[in-house]
Amino acid sequence: MNILRKSALAAFLLVSAAFAQTPIVGTFTVGSTPVAGGSVAFALKNCGTTPTSGSQTYSATLNSSGVLSTAVQGTAGNGCVVVSGTNLSYYQVTVTDSTSHLVWRRNFLIPVQSGSWNLATATPMTAIPPSAENAGAYVPASGGVMTGPLVLPGNPTTALQAATKQYVDAKINCSPVFVQQTPNVSATATGGGSTVSVPVTLATNTSSGNTLFAVVSSVGTSGGASSTISGVTDSLGNTYAILGTTGLSETHYAVYYATNIVGGTDTVTEAVSGSTPNGTITVYEYHNIATSSAVDAAVDTSLAASGLPQTLNITTTQANDLVVAFGFTNSSLSITGYTQRSSTATSPDDVDAIAAIAGVQSLVVTASTGAGWAGISPIIIGAFFPVSSTCSGSSGGGTNGTNGTNGTNGAAATITVGTVTTGAPGTSVAVTNSGSSSAAVLNFTIPQGAAGTGGSGTSFVNRGAFSGTYNGGAGYSIGDVVSYLGSSYSCIVNSTVGDPVDFASRWSLIAAAGTNGTNGTNGTAGTNGSAGAAATVTIGTVTTGAAGSSATVTNSGTASAAVLNFTIPQGAAGSGGSGGGVTPTQVVTLSATPVFDASTGNGFKLTLTSAFTVTSSTLINTAADQTLVDFMIVQDSTGSHPFVWPSNVHNPGTVSPTANSHSTQQFMVDPTDGSLYPVADMQYN
Repeated sequence: MNILRKSALAAFLLVSAAFAQTPIVGTFTVGSTPVAGGSVAFALKNCGTTPTSGSQTYSATLNSSGVLSTAVQGTAGNGCVVVSGTNLSYYQVTVTDSTSHLVWRRNFLIPVQSGSWNLATATPMTAIPPSAENAGAYVPASGGVMTGPLVLPGNPTTALQAATKQYVDAKINCSPVFVQQTPNVSATATGGGSTVSVPVTLATNTSSGNTLFAVVSSVGTSGGASSTISGVTDSLGNTYAILGTTGLSETHYAVYYATNIVGGTDTVTEAVSGSTPNGTITVYEYHNIATSSAVDAAVDTSLAASGLPQTLNITTTQANDLVVAFGFTNSSLSITGYTQRSSTATSPDDVDAIAAIAGVQSLVVTASTGAGWAGISPIIIGAFFPVSSTCSGSSGGGTNGTNGTNGTNGAAATITVGTVTTGAPGTSVAVTNSGSSSAAVLNFTIPQGAAGTGGSGTSFVNRGAFSGTYNGGAGYSIGDVVSYLGSSYSCIVNSTVGDPVDFASRWSLIAAAGTNGTNGTNGTAGTNGSAGAAATVTIGTVTTGAAGSSATVTNSGTASAAVLNFTIPQGAAGSGGSGGGVTPTQVVTLSATPVFDASTGNGFKLTLTSAFTVTSSTLINTAADQTLVDFMIVQDSTGSHPFVWPSNVHNPGTVSPTANSHSTQQFMVDPTDGSLYPVADMQYN
C-alpha cells in the first residue's frame, strides 16, 4: 500500500500540472508507467440544493499512452453548497485501469464559482466533510483510527485476497514454532489407591498436523514408595511415543510426544501406578515439526547440582532442527541461546532453539540452583526434524513477484594441498579431503614408479615384480622388490633370506621412508560464515620427475578454482650390475630402415657401418607383458654413423658417434599402446 500511495502521489503531481487550463486535458501515469486503456472520472460531490444530494460526473477514457481521449470541462453554476460559510462540496478524481481496478483517487475542495472552474486552484482535502456521502463509513487515508479488528472471512483462495499474519507465517516459515503450553497439573491417588489419572486441557484448540509434548513425572508416596508411568493418551485419540525417561524406583520422569496430531479441543491424560502414587503433567504444542519419523536425535542426561556452567551436547544430522530440552529441576534452568518456555518450582523447565547448522549442538547451562534427585537434575533432550527443508505454500493464483536483490557474496571456498604420500607400485592414485567442503585440505597418495634400470655395466638385469611387504618366511631372487619399515628395497643376491636392515648386503635401497613432520598447533575456531561459492578442482599437467625426486602437487589456479599439476618421479635406478645377467640377444641386420621385432626378445643390438646410412627404423610387436626393452647401438671402427630411433620410442638418448663405442639404454613398455619410455639415461662405453 505504501508503494501505491507514493506512485499515486506522483500521479497527482502530474495530473495537477496537466490541469492548469480549461478544458481539462492530461496524461495519467503511475510513476513513469502510463495507465493504459483505463478511465478517469471527475465527480462533483455534495452539489445541489441540500448538503447531501446531487452530484455531477464527467469522465473520459485513457488511450495506450494514458492520455485523455476527450477534453473534460465542468459547467458554470454547478450549485455547490456552502453551509454557514463552510464549503461542503468537493471534487473527486478517480483513476481506474483497463480491468476496472482502482489505481488512484483524491478529493479536492472546490471554491464556489459562477463560471468555469479550474482544478489547479483546488486544495487537496485532508478529510471528507462530515455531511458528505457515506460519512463515517471509511477510515481516512491520513489521521483515521480503526478501533476494532479487521476480520477476514477465511484463508485466501484467489489472487489479491488479503491474508492474516498467522497464515503468511505458516507458509513462509519452515522452522518449528512454539504454539502454547498448559500449566503443570498434579494429582495423587486417593484412599491409598494404586493408580491415578492426571488430565490437563489445552487452553486453545490444537491445530491438525502439529506436535504435542507431554512432560510427566511420578512418585510413590507410601509403602515401598515405588511408582510407574503407565502411559499418555488424549481425548482426540492421538498416539504418543517416548522421547526419553529417567529416574529412580520411587520417582520417574519421562517425555512423550505425538506428531501429526488431530486438531481440536484436547485433554491429555497421564496414567500412573504405584504406592499411593502422585503424577504431574505439562503439555506443550509446536508447529512445523515433521509429521512422521520426526526424531533426529535424543539424549537422556543429567546436570550436577554445582559447578556451572556445564555443557550438554546433542548431535543433529541437518540444520533447522528443533532442539528442545526438558529439565526436571526445582528452580530456574537457563541455557545460553535457548528460549525458556516455563520454569517454576512445581513445573519442569522447557527450553528450545532452532539448530542453525547440522552437527553438535551445545547446551551451555549457566543457571540451575535446584536438583531433582540424588543431587542431580535429570534432563531429556530431543532434536526434531522440521516439517520440510523448503517452504512450498499452495499457490494463490497470483503472478510471481519481482526477484529480490542479490545477497552479499559468501566467503570463497579454499583448497589447500595437504600431504603427498608415495604408495606401493601398481596401486591406485588416491585423493582424500581431511578438511571441509568449504575449506578443503587434499591429501594425495601417488604410487611409486616401476623399478629402475640396471647399473652402469654393459649388461642388463631385468627387475622382478613387486613382491609386497617383506616376508621373513619367503626366499627372494635378484630383482625382487619389497617394502620394509616404510622403505623400498631390491634383492641383489639370489635365494635371499633375511630382512633388508639386518642383512643389508643382500639388498639395495630404492626409496627410503620419509620422516614424520611435526604436528602444527591447533588454530582457534572461527565463527561460521555464510555459504560461499563452491570450489572447483581441475587436473592440469602430469609430468614425470627425475628418479629419486619427490612427488609434488602444485596449484596454478586459485584457492576457489584450483588447477592441480602433478609431478610423479620415475622409479629409482636399480643396484649396480655385476657384469652378468640378460644381455641383448637379438642382433638386428643393418639396413637403411632396420626393423626391431619385440616378439623375438627383450634386447636388441645393431652395429652401424658405412654399408648403410640409417634414415629411419621401426619397432614392432611389443606386448603388454614385456616390462623392459634394451637397445645397444654400436659404432664400427670408423664411427660417426647416424642412427634414427623408431617413432614409438619416446625421449631416447643420443647415440655416441665415437668409433667402437657402445650406446646402451633401457626402456619400459607402455601397455596401452606398446610405445617405449626410458627408465634410465643412455650409458656409454
